[in-house]
Amino acid sequence: MILPLARRFLAALATTAALATLYGCPAPPPPSPPGGGGPGAGKVCKSAADCAAGQDCFGPDACGSTWTCGPSRMCTQDLIEYCGCDGTVFRGSSTCPAKPYQHRGGC
Repeated sequence: MILPLARRFLAALATTAALATLYGCPAPPPPSPPGGGGPGAGKVCKSAADCAAGQDCFGPDACGSTWTCGPSRMCTQDLIEYCGCDGTVFRGSSTCPAKPYQHRGGC
């Protein structure tokens, strides 16, 4: 009894997969540009202080990289030390540092 049900289920699953492949699924939306929109979005920044209200400075975790302003995001409330690109220590969220840095921890 269970075996015929399993066969029907697998046949239905195979048919669904074939139809999805044949007709294709809609493509996902393109990624949002850096900054995501709003006044000042995409503006090059060195820290969150360079961005408009409601925006933060984001970019790759490396000195010399370009960071841009974008909508604020949820960050953890913890504070850890970072060695800034200027050789000074600053504290920031472990998930959202406020500016580019050489490495986590003191200089």
